[in-house]
Amino acid sequence: MAVEKIRNELGENHPDYATILNNLAEFYRTSSNYEKAEPLYQEAIKIKKEILGENHTDYAIGLNNLARLYYGTGDYEKAEPMYLEALRIYKEILGENHPDYATSLNNLAELYRTTGEYERSEPIYLEAARIMKSVRGENSLAYATSINNLATLYKATGKYDKAESLYLEALRLKKGILGENHPDYATSLNNLATVYKETGNYVKAEGLYLNVLEIDKVFLGENHPNYATSLNNLAEVYTAMGNYDKAESLNLEALRIRKRILGENHPSYAGSLNKLATNYYSSGNYEKAEIMYLEALKIYRITLDKNQPSYTITLNNLAVLYKATGNYEKAEVMYLEALRMRKKYSVKTILLMH
Repeated sequence: MAVEKIRNELGENHPDYATILNNLAEFYRTSSNYEKAEPLYQEAIKIKKEILGENHTDYAIGLNNLARLYYGTGDYEKAEPMYLEALRIYKEILGENHPDYATSLNNLAELYRTTGEYERSEPIYLEAARIMKSVRGENSLAYATSINNLATLYKATGKYDKAESLYLEALRLKKGILGENHPDYATSLNNLATVYKETGNYVKAEGLYLNVLEIDKVFLGENHPNYATSLNNLAEVYTAMGNYDKAESLNLEALRIRKRILGENHPSYAGSLNKLATNYYSSGNYEKAEIMYLEALKIYRITLDKNQPSYTITLNNLAVLYKATGNYEKAEVMYLEALRMRKKYSVKTILLMH
């Protein structure tokens, strides 16, 4: 194996060997091969710690990379302390007006947004955007990424006007820098489409999502987590429009992709189950919907802190289903549990039915 040959030539405690391990791990992570990536990151971090010490930017890079892997696999408890430690190192060595510090802030803010800790997330995103604007300039890709991330937070909290404005600005910048056929441009298109979907502008949303799918298909391929996300998003539009057959087909395809790449015990797989269940519920297929919601709930209980929004959303959706089918006792249990969780986090439910 090439890695073993390099290790034999350089030795296990050589910085170049650690760099090679890190680069190989990055390749596996971006290919969604998380099991292969994790031990390589861990070994690279161990070497960097021994050679460079804990107060070195290369060590911080290793921590950030491994944290991103844990974030990608839904292991948020492992990701947070690594992001915080990397942030501390960057602040101490580079100062607070450095793009690497801002990137680290963005990573931490994204984690808090994902776990529903919106009040913690916003000031961190704002600080990251301020730094990127100051250091990189307001026409830079780095600034576009920062405001795109902030817009995603506003979308999650229902501040759609703020979100739309920032997404449009990010799109303008990315179009000028990257062109219209780039995955990063597609990301902002996807986010803007979600704003339109959630505000009921389904025609606009559909057009943007179809554009995103084409870009993702060309640049990422049809077996990538982001492509699955785009399928799910377009399916939600079709569910809302009453085109249940189209929605089912897209949701099933997304489920297949996520099962193959991430496995069945991953929050993203549960998310696809949830969306498929919602489509079945909306089309009156309550039996299938219940099975999917219960399976999603089971996965969330295994993989997520129960206080997280995805878990609460599924509880609420299942409660709505039970109410619709006249199973009021089960509905009450689910509603009360969802309500208890929502005391900590503000959650916008997928189904707004009472």
